[in-house]
Amino acid sequence: MNITELRFDGFDARAERGLIRWTLFEHHDVADVQLAAQADTLRVVHRGPADLQGWTSTLVHADLPAPRVVGGHASSSVDALHGASA
Repeated sequence: MNITELRFDGFDARAERGLIRWTLFEHHDVADVQLAAQADTLRVVHRGPADLQGWTSTLVHADLPAPRVVGGHASSSVDALHGASA
């Protein structure tokens, strides 16, 4: 599993997490959408590489704002975030 943090600048993504989560579940690679420390940021847990273009298109089509990737990298391995070795 991988995690990609998405920031929705100027939008309270934390308050709309449920809607964003269910909207992104349209993509079968998305396993979960979790809260992050900032109210405008969510963590997308997914299989394989991040589908930023597809996710953004789906969100915008659902009248949600387009996000940007936090930190300039598309995804991190869940194992790497938790310090596990391969």
